[in-house]
Amino acid sequence: MKTTGFLKKQLDAIFANHLSQYPEGCSDRNAIQLYLKLRAADFGLRSFHITAEGFRMLGTTHMHCLPEAGL
Repeated sequence: MKTTGFLKKQLDAIFANHLSQYPEGCSDRNAIQLYLKLRAADFGLRSFHITAEGFRMLGTTHMHCLPEAGL
């Protein structure tokens, strides 16, 4: 799914909801932010966009074996 122009909003929302785990200036926060940016760029290249998101669909067997995946 194309996400060009929304990556900053997504990252802001993620960190706003997890501020106690990743306070401003935290090195883990910077690492997660870099990972998500690189991942978005990778999926973007695959779909001929600047950034994009990927997702996986789980079949019924996976949902049966991993019930927490349905939460």
